Amino acid sequence: MKNAHESKKTSLLYLQIADKAIGIIQSRRLQPHDPVPSEGELAKLFGVSRMTSKLALERLVEQGLVYRLPRRGTFLSGPRDGEPYNGVLPLESKALPVEEKQSKQIALIVPHLSDYTSKIIAAAEIEVRKYNCDLILKISKDKDDEDRCLQRLVEGGIDGIVLFPQGRKTCSDQVLRLKLQQFPIVIIDRIFREVQIDCVYHDHYKGSYQMTQYLIEKGHREIGYTSNSIDKYH
Repeated sequence: MKNAHESKKTSLLYLQIADKAIGIIQSRRLQPHDPVPSEGELAKLFGVSRMTSKLALERLVEQGLVYRLPRRGTFLSGPRDGEPYNGVLPLESKALPVEEKQSKQIALIVPHLSDYTSKIIAAAEIEVRKYNCDLILKISKDKDDEDRCLQRLVEGGIDGIVLFPQGRKTCSDQVLRLKLQQFPIVIIDRIFREVQIDCVYHDHYKGSYQMTQYLIEKGHREIGYTSNSIDKYH
């Protein structure tokens, strides 16, 4: 009887924590795809076990109010079919300006200016002109500045973004949020394997293989290789 009583108590408790989590979401005025309180944060706030807070978040997942991403956390879902959430005030993303523009604007964010990135900028400028678009160039200073650039461009009504990221090995939360919002964004010179996102990057493995194969076919047997430090994300 004691175990059954404790089980019932835990069941009621996690439902209470789920309701309190909804209250936090409302009070913080979170937007769709914003991170919601984690298991650890809920457990600390309300003095419950992590298992109880985990059950509470799973309850919100079942209701379609939040969704979970492995190793990233729990995020607020977007409205479904224009309907408000159960028990949660409708939260909508910031609307982009609706004023008409004579031409669309495409932003290109690069981490620095060099011969390499200058060629990318020149090529992008040629392409956007073909489609009567304007190219907006941003040079990010660091990873935090890159996130600020992305946010300001979206809030300013940019139509699409081409991003040459800072030295990241994984997708940033800001980029992931734009992806989940189905905002037009393309990553260049990087591939983030933990999320499906449009990208253009060098296939260094295939390129090295073909170069080596070419040298072997020419009769060379002692082939050297020189490189900078090797990063897996390249």
